[in-house]
Amino acid sequence: MRQAELVLALVMGLLSVGLMWKSAELPIGWIPDEGPGGGAFPFWLSAGMLVCCVWIVVRWARRPTGAAADTGPYIPAGARTQVIVVIAALAAMIGLVHVIGVYGAVPLFLVFYLRGLGGHGWPLTGALATAVPVTTFFFFEAALKITLPKGYTEPLFYPLYDWFLCASATVRRHGSDPARPGNGPRGRRNRPPERTETASGAPDGPNRPFLRPPSSLMTFRTDR
Repeated sequence: MRQAELVLALVMGLLSVGLMWKSAELPIGWIPDEGPGGGAFPFWLSAGMLVCCVWIVVRWARRPTGAAADTGPYIPAGARTQVIVVIAALAAMIGLVHVIGVYGAVPLFLVFYLRGLGGHGWPLTGALATAVPVTTFFFFEAALKITLPKGYTEPLFYPLYDWFLCASATVRRHGSDPARPGNGPRGRRNRPPERTETASGAPDGPNRPFLRPPSSLMTFRTDR
């Protein structure tokens, strides 16, 4: 246990440094009017993991009680079966992402892990299996505008995309720059809506019906 803890801490520390180095190629701070940069989340998550690895090495050197002083096997014989089952379940979840999407594969994995392996009750299992995908959807799709794989279930999300994109178009139509003429609290109400024409000559503006863009246009954002 003691040797395995040190080896894993060193390996994870090196991986953390490598991820931080690679993530720094993209902005890692806050971009005004957009949100966190493309490398912010991997960089700071890797930084937190590096801090944890350093602390594990410090505890290993001080030899306190617990895992840092344990000389037994790292994985007991009775736990190896559970580790193999969890790895197989994770592999199945990754495979199902391409079929039923993230929002279908993750709840199934949580139900299997919490109820099947953990033996937790259905209220806790159902609450987590519902809250995790819902929170993930609103965080990535609505807040960060980053689409996640949905597989064959993607048509089920079209109404939500229409709602989000309509709301975004409404905000842009009314304007959000106070320095622009007519964008003040009164000018925004009194300024007539802008009306333009598309390349095909069809009217564009508040009277134009909103159409959902094709699925191929909803690409994965890599600049944020």
